[in-house]
Amino acid sequence: FPRILVRLPLARLSDGTRDLEASLETLDPDGVWQPGFAPDRARVLMDDNATEMSVRHHAELVRWIALYNYPDVGEDFPHAPTSDALYMRSAERLEGPWSAPDLVFRVPELAPGPVPPPDPNLGCYAAKEHPDFSLPGSLTFTYVCNLFTGRGEDPYRILGWLAQRMETRRARALA
Repeated sequence: FPRILVRLPLARLSDGTRDLEASLETLDPDGVWQPGFAPDRARVLMDDNATEMSVRHHAELVRWIALYNYPDVGEDFPHAPTSDALYMRSAERLEGPWSAPDLVFRVPELAPGPVPPPDPNLGCYAAKEHPDFSLPGSLTFTYVCNLFTGRGEDPYRILGWLAQRMETRRARALA
């Protein structure tokens, strides 16, 4: 699913309105804010398939930084491993244009090498930056690993494996 930009006026969050949908605006391909939530008529800012990411403004860089990864669980999973890549993009403005993705980290639990991953059903996702825990000039982030069910696999068997390997489902923090 591509990344688009939708905004909501902050005043609507404090005026007691429960239904905020009428206040949403979507950035269109021409860079104009249009009324309503309209993903089919939105500017695509990033075409990656990341389901989660963090997007933060870095005042010292005068840039927005997006940090993300995605498991990329394809048709051949678990016979074809998931992605071990964590990416970063940057932009001067939230509306873009955004840079091409830069590889910034390889998830060690999934990285190719002489030792295979502990489980072929392992995938890691949900990379997010945590600036409140970062020192100046550094980047602190987390990601999560979990077991995924491949096509035709019994999900209860995977859940059973996960129950036996609870250390698999925990956030990893790096700086």
